[in-house]
Amino acid sequence: MSVVFLPEAIALFLGLFFAQEKTPLADQPRTVKPVLVWTGTDSSVSKRQFFRVENPEAWEKTLKEHSDSGTDRPMDAKIVPDFDGYSVLAIFDGKNLNNRGIEIVSIVEKKESVLIRYRLLSFQTGDNVKFTQSYCFVLLQRTKKPVVVEQDVRDLIRMDPVWKVRATLKSTNVVPTDK
Repeated sequence: MSVVFLPEAIALFLGLFFAQEKTPLADQPRTVKPVLVWTGTDSSVSKRQFFRVENPEAWEKTLKEHSDSGTDRPMDAKIVPDFDGYSVLAIFDGKNLNNRGIEIVSIVEKKESVLIRYRLLSFQTGDNVKFTQSYCFVLLQRTKKPVVVEQDVRDLIRMDPVWKVRATLKSTNVVPTDK
């Protein structure tokens, strides 16, 4: 029978504990909650587009393009982000059908990027097809990291999600360009 003395056991434990490679807490992926998510199906933007909006001029231009159909949008004028601490991710799905907008599934901040995953809130109608031009504005705390946008593109709801990279948006502080 061997006897282990307490000081030797503590030293062994501490040696094993500190010998393991540790990843700094800041390098661990963490879930991020958006400040605001605003979605709908009646955007004027008819092509799939993604914008990282980081200044008032870009926000004004994005909203103008979004609401250029003449539809009265009283909320558009009321949302004015503080771009000193926040940025807006604008997702436009373009022409599509049978959905209730865009759901943000997750936002994960990684060491090198921020990953945002979304899906369309689709439904079936048979012969009564509803045409949509869905959009989503996501208000996030400002970051200098690139934002990677992935969409769930699975064919059937019973399937596991299939993620497709739709855009990688760097912090540019540039107004979106005209088409």
